[in-house]
Amino acid sequence: MGAGFAGLAAGLELAKGGVEVKIFESQDKIGGLAVGFKEPNWDWSAEKFYHHIFTNDLDIIRLSKEVGISPIFLRPKTCVYWHRKIYPFDSPIDLMKFSGLSWIDKFRMGIVLALFKLLPNGKFLEKWTAEKGLKFLMGENGYKTIWEPLLTGKFSEFAGLVNLAWFWARIKKRTPELGTFPGGFQALADRIAQKIIESGGKIHLNSRADVNILQNTFDAVLTTTIFSPTPHSLPPTLYLNAHVLFLELNRPFLPPNIYWLNILNREFPFLVVCEHTNFVGTERFGDKHLLYLGNYLPEDHRLFTLTSEKILQEFLPWLSKINPNFSRKQISKFFVFRGPKAQSVMTLNYSRRIPPIKVNEKLYSINQAMIYPWDRGTNYAVELGQKAAREIINDL
Repeated sequence: MGAGFAGLAAGLELAKGGVEVKIFESQDKIGGLAVGFKEPNWDWSAEKFYHHIFTNDLDIIRLSKEVGISPIFLRPKTCVYWHRKIYPFDSPIDLMKFSGLSWIDKFRMGIVLALFKLLPNGKFLEKWTAEKGLKFLMGENGYKTIWEPLLTGKFSEFAGLVNLAWFWARIKKRTPELGTFPGGFQALADRIAQKIIESGGKIHLNSRADVNILQNTFDAVLTTTIFSPTPHSLPPTLYLNAHVLFLELNRPFLPPNIYWLNILNREFPFLVVCEHTNFVGTERFGDKHLLYLGNYLPEDHRLFTLTSEKILQEFLPWLSKINPNFSRKQISKFFVFRGPKAQSVMTLNYSRRIPPIKVNEKLYSINQAMIYPWDRGTNYAVELGQKAAREIINDL
């Protein structure tokens, strides 16, 4: 159940093991949260919710090469917006140049980030919250200036509950080079699906399958969504929904090569500005510039009640603060995308709450809340899907 990257990776692994596979997807397209869309003037798809991989995301890299699509790696800039100015925030040198911290704050932060990068396993850090741990390790000012606004922006009122192991994993995994796939993540999902079908598998779209009925029909059932009605389908946790305002522009918004801009001012109605075409180029998108304004929000947040036009009107003044030369006339198209339960909140001692993959004799269940301590991402979906498939093959 589910044709996101976990379901697709599991399906292909099962098919390779000689298992007859049927995948049921409730939506009209495969890809899950990495699903893409394509405008008539584009050669590539763009993801509804911005995606990239790191050079150490070995599981999805291996899978992509196996199906004949190799990733493209580039090195765009990551920056922060603080006190009406954009600061590079990609390296130790950038940290040293950042004017919002004292030299002592910079030194402490640099040492902690370096240690986290070197630490092979930080799961033991889950006994402390990120808030308390970072205040202790980096100091009050370092935490308040950089990490508190980012944690609050990502986790809203749940920011104080997030554990330090999650933060360690974010630092540990990040690489300077970022990757995507020719044609976008949708092209990779489509290729995996093609391989499953070539192996005799079937994929049913717009199909809301019932777990109990499937268990009476098939030798094994694997659910891959957090909505699966099974007693062990997800740990008891909190979730936030993804919210993205996507803009197709006639002109660039951010300076050249700046792909990712974290907003350190929580008065802004969005957490991140991501200019996709500063990463992959405009030539694949009809020479247009693609901009994401991203958020993770509680499901009852007021933004989910507004029309796309109202959201655009609300965001426009804030965009002008970042780029005073920006105007609505530069927007050729805009869309709002909403993703339910896209981000899980990793609370204290979270590892104790992750259930086994096998629920009963026939039922297996995985979802993105089980990739802990790593943050949501296609690489871990692939890893978890393949792991579940191997367990099923061993049991059959």
